[in-house]
Amino acid sequence: RMPFPEPSRLVAIARQDRGSPNLGVNAPQDFMTWQSQVPAIETLAGLGPWPLTYSADGRSEQLTTYRITANLFDVLKVRPALGAGFTTANERAGEDLVVVLSHGAWMRVFGGDSSIVGRQVVFGKEVRQVIGVMPRGFVFPARQWSVGYLTTYPTGGNAGFGHVVARMPPGSSAIELRPRLLAAELPGIGARSSSTGS
Repeated sequence: RMPFPEPSRLVAIARQDRGSPNLGVNAPQDFMTWQSQVPAIETLAGLGPWPLTYSADGRSEQLTTYRITANLFDVLKVRPALGAGFTTANERAGEDLVVVLSHGAWMRVFGGDSSIVGRQVVFGKEVRQVIGVMPRGFVFPARQWSVGYLTTYPTGGNAGFGHVVARMPPGSSAIELRPRLLAAELPGIGARSSSTGS
């Protein structure tokens, strides 16, 4: 089981083009459709790999980073051990240059410095503020997760997320969720769900 509260209520959702065996990237439009049209979803969040390079003191290191929606930690019901998580305010341009570190990255890259929250650091080509550190043992979506960072939520274009995780209301199941996702599908798209709690 994953180390999250009520893990049986968590499911992973992926879109699938008709006629293709491969799962595709979840578009922002998929997000909005599923959230508004599928009552079996209490809330959902998105994330996807987005490599960033950390630079300091003349050295640089590429970290495993993820672009995430502001509510990911709320969906998983996990709070940072230090500082704070993201808020919807961070989805606005100009307010999105903030990062939350994994415990591993905090220890390895920043030496476990307890004053890291509030520090300005360079990720990619931009200065970003560290607002939180996740607890030891938080390894979602992968054990090599180094730093989660938030960008302005994309509302158009082709930008999307490689992973979508949803929290279902109490008493719901992934088996019940799938036909409801299909009923709300976008043209040419199917949806596949699987429980992340087992």
